[in-house]
Amino acid sequence: MLTPEIYHVASLFDESHHGRAFAIFRHPIDRVISTFNYIAYADPLKANVTLEEYARSDVGEESNWMVRMITNNRRTEVTREDLEVAKEFIRKKVLVGLLSEIEASVERFEKFFHWRHTSDWMRQEMCRDEHLYKVAYG
Repeated sequence: MLTPEIYHVASLFDESHHGRAFAIFRHPIDRVISTFNYIAYADPLKANVTLEEYARSDVGEESNWMVRMITNNRRTEVTREDLEVAKEFIRKKVLVGLLSEIEASVERFEKFFHWRHTSDWMRQEMCRDEHLYKVAYG
């Protein structure tokens, strides 16, 4: 199942119906820079904005999206309690990977979930590497 609505999906699992989430996390600064570059590309009116101007603007304001998804907090302020709940959820329920170490992260997921190659392992390996490159480097 693929969804950003972690809070709502969590109710599908219990002692009889197990599930484990996995996620690839990116350094917050890298994420902001990537978002800045995307906005500059997608919106020609914002193409001349510098990274510093973007970071100081309302457009560049971080909204703690992941904390909001995990806690179902749609309020304007994310609290310290929300952050602690999200951290505990990730610690207990999420197999974590890092975008900066994408190859090692995917290998970790493959081992944990017992994902196996089929008969054409060479082709699968090439496909995997091609997709990982796209994820990591756009």
